[in-house]
Amino acid sequence: MRLLDLDVAIVGAGPGGLAAGVHAARAGLDHVVFDPGPSGGLLRAANLVENYPGYSPGLPGAELAGAITRHADELGVRHVAARVESISMSSGRFVLRGKGFRAQARTVILATGTRPAATRVPGAAAAVKKNVCHHDVRTLPKDLSGATVAVSGSGDAAFDAALNVMRRGARVEIYVRTASIKANRVLMERVREARIPVNGCTEIERIGAVARRLRLKTKHRGKAALSVKCDHLLLCHGREPEDALFRMLVGKGAALPADVQTAVRGLFCAGDLIRGSCRYAVVAAADGTRACCLAEEHIRRVKGKG
Repeated sequence: MRLLDLDVAIVGAGPGGLAAGVHAARAGLDHVVFDPGPSGGLLRAANLVENYPGYSPGLPGAELAGAITRHADELGVRHVAARVESISMSSGRFVLRGKGFRAQARTVILATGTRPAATRVPGAAAAVKKNVCHHDVRTLPKDLSGATVAVSGSGDAAFDAALNVMRRGARVEIYVRTASIKANRVLMERVREARIPVNGCTEIERIGAVARRLRLKTKHRGKAALSVKCDHLLLCHGREPEDALFRMLVGKGAALPADVQTAVRGLFCAGDLIRGSCRYAVVAAADGTRACCLAEEHIRRVKGKG
C-alpha cells in the first residue's frame, strides 16, 4: 500500500481542487490532488463558459478544463487518480484512505463538487446502466451525428446541455415539467435562436426501450401524451453536494459551511460543494486558492508551535 505524508490533501480535481493544487505547488507544500476521474470535473460538461476572466467571448467547458489542467501540470501539481473512500482524524492529523493508498495530512481541502439529485422516474436506473440515460453530457458519445436526444429539465444545465448536444450533431428537444423555465435569459435566447423545441408542462413519467432506442412515456398538463422515441436521454433534475467525506468528519447532522473555513481546524471546503446555486468555475477557482492560502497559514502556525 502506498503511504503518503502531506501538508495538504486536496480531494477533487475540478476548478476548485486544481486551483488549490496550483497554490500548493507554488508555495512548496507537500500535496496531492485525489480524483479518480479526468481533471476538470463538471466543467467538462459546460457548453460555453463566458464569465471566466481572460477568455472572451467564451470557451467550451472542456477546453477551459484542459487549459487549467495544463497549467497545473506545468507547475508540477501532483494528481493521484484514486478515490478517497474514508477520512478520519488521528493524533491531530487527517487520515485519508482509498484503494491502494493511505495518506496523512496536516490539512485537507474538500473540493468534491456535487452529485446528480436522485430521480424517481421508473426505468431511469436501468437506462443509466445501459449508458443511454445520462445526468450530464460527459457520458454521451462525442459524435452524436444523426442521434436524437431528449433533455428533461428547466434550468441552466438542461438548456446548456441541449446546446452542447446540438453542437455535436444531435437532434434535440427539451421537456420542461412545469410552466416556468429557470434557465437564464442568454441560454433561453440561444435555444430559441437554435430552434430547439421546448415542450412546457411535459413530464417524463416512465423510461422504457424499443429495439435499440428509448421510449419515453410522457404526460402533458397531467394527462397522458404521445410516447417519445430517442437514442439518449439527459435528466437534468438538479444536483446535490457530494458531502459524504465532510459528514465523516463532522457528523451527519452538521450543516455545510457558508465559506471555505470550517469549524474543524485544518479542514477547508471549496467550490460547488458549498456554493448552492452559485456554481461557477470562477467561484470554485477562487475558493480553491483561498482555501489553500488558509491551509498554508494553518500549517505555518502549527509548525511554529512545534
